[in-house]
Amino acid sequence: MKIASYLTFSRNCEEAFEFYKSVFGGEYIFLVRYGDVPSEFILDESDGKLIKHAELALGEDCIIHGMDLLPSMGRVIHGNNLAIMITLSSKDEALRLFKELAEGGTIPENQEKAPWGELFTGFIDKFGVPWMINLEESIIKG
Repeated sequence: MKIASYLTFSRNCEEAFEFYKSVFGGEYIFLVRYGDVPSEFILDESDGKLIKHAELALGEDCIIHGMDLLPSMGRVIHGNNLAIMITLSSKDEALRLFKELAEGGTIPENQEKAPWGELFTGFIDKFGVPWMINLEESIIKG
């Protein structure tokens, strides 16, 4: 199991990640823009260039994840700009953690398959803490 931060930005994820990359070094593991994949959200022309999901490796054991929040998805405010992301290699464990952590919490109605993997979900637990659960892509393919 890996636990990482997931940062949410208001149209400046790429700028922030480039800044973090310049400070810490590191390389992008994954970067997809809204315009790269079909979306249920209505996109303005400039929205297609925004980051849907980015993963930046900052050394051997640290990855930060991030995205731009589209206006149709709400506003970035203190409290919704950071989530705890758990990446697992076991589908059974991912489903167990989701079931237990999400109980009594808020689960978005419009969950979608992510371009980086088969199993990905975000929710807020009963204490108001945002969580994301992700199944490693190598496990999905293998």
